[in-house]
Amino acid sequence: MRFDFALNEAIDVARQRCLDVIKALGWRIRRDMTQEDRIACYVPIKELLPNAPVYFISLYSQAEGETVVVLTAAGDTISSSHARDDLPILRAAILTSEIPAVGAAPQAGRESSEPRVPSQARCFISYRRYDSADATGRIYDRLVEAYGADRIFKDVDDIPLGTDFRRVLDEAVGDCAVLLVVIGRDWLTVTNEQGQRRIDDSSDFVRIEIESALRRAIPVIPVLVRDAAMPRAEDLPGAIADLVYRNGIQIRSDPDFHRDMDRLIHALADILGAG
Repeated sequence: MRFDFALNEAIDVARQRCLDVIKALGWRIRRDMTQEDRIACYVPIKELLPNAPVYFISLYSQAEGETVVVLTAAGDTISSSHARDDLPILRAAILTSEIPAVGAAPQAGRESSEPRVPSQARCFISYRRYDSADATGRIYDRLVEAYGADRIFKDVDDIPLGTDFRRVLDEAVGDCAVLLVVIGRDWLTVTNEQGQRRIDDSSDFVRIEIESALRRAIPVIPVLVRDAAMPRAEDLPGAIADLVYRNGIQIRSDPDFHRDMDRLIHALADILGAG
């Protein structure tokens, strides 16, 4: 299935319109498949994750002030089967910038509570208190200044007694658009009471957060602090070894801290939008 239509606006404006619509629909960007003139997105249907329908928005500058938009589905069975329902919604939303209202009939196989109104993207900060609590606190303060406290999470507090903390963490990460992994010099080597590296423990909070983001194809950004280096793939559990291939950023101490944070905030703008 394929849809072609034109927008009477420049390609950069059209691209931002498409990004805004994806965010408003509650869909997610596939950063690893997105290019300058093509946006890849997926629909985070809980029952299908880590698989999900994937769609492509290709943009072509037709004439001055006009952009041609082409919507297509990935070639896999899941994407092809959901495209008949999803692509018309995506096309209508891009053309009108109107999103189906809450209460609209849900699509087959979807939860009726799936959000269908614009919502602000949020950022989850994963860190180890022993390793980088001070640096993370400063990073958090700058991000809150840029985006507001309701859009930046650095702790999952008050996990109810009797609940599965793995599920709570997984859902908290899944509710965000990007995961920052703050890595200090001791991030990899810190151990638990039994002398085991925490990262090797499948119940380690940090490991659960990273696994959840990688499984959901949420962008993961390593943030190196305290002169830390990126860990090697062979030093990580297999479930999170792909972390080493994610492009990261170093946040140095003063006098470079604020300059580095400006770079991070600028990089996050594509995901979180304007503050």
